[in-house]
Amino acid sequence: MNKYKIMLNGQNFVIDLGEGQEKYGFYTTLYAHANSKAEAENIAIESIHKINTIKDNIKNADNDPPILYAEEIIAIENDELEQALELSWFKEAF
Repeated sequence: MNKYKIMLNGQNFVIDLGEGQEKYGFYTTLYAHANSKAEAENIAIESIHKINTIKDNIKNADNDPPILYAEEIIAIENDELEQALELSWFKEAF
């Protein structure tokens, strides 16, 4: 099993981050032990889906879902330091 560093991009999240409901995107980096890049991406995306502050506060309409995908997946050494999960939010301009 390999260790992967996954940079995720989230887009089109209708959420209230303190200024009323607006569309936001975010970037985050996660780490996963997996057998392939595809499996690592799935693990990372599932990790985001489990974050209560996201899943409980998303206000997207059914016909306008948020988008979440891996921008970059790279195999890393097992001893590379991991950082705590942080989401870097940005307002979307559309």
